[in-house]
Amino acid sequence: MLPPSLLVDADLFISYLTADWLEPLFALAVNEAKASATELLVSSEVYDEVITALSSQRVPIEKAIEFVIDMKKIPHKALTV
Repeated sequence: MLPPSLLVDADLFISYLTADWLEPLFALAVNEAKASATELLVSSEVYDEVITALSSQRVPIEKAIEFVIDMKKIPHKALTV
């Protein structure tokens, strides 16, 4: 069981949505968030970080937009400064 709130970064979204080798570890946090058992907290800059990572891999803008849409399906709260 995870704590009620968990601070995560862009790696969670990238690994989970691309199903890389870290995905099984992050799936626990995502599933807990979907069940409202844990609130995922992120920096307000997480979207910038993801877009930068995707563009550095030469992902087309249309795919990057789809990725962000998929990110928004994962329950999380952006912390503002």
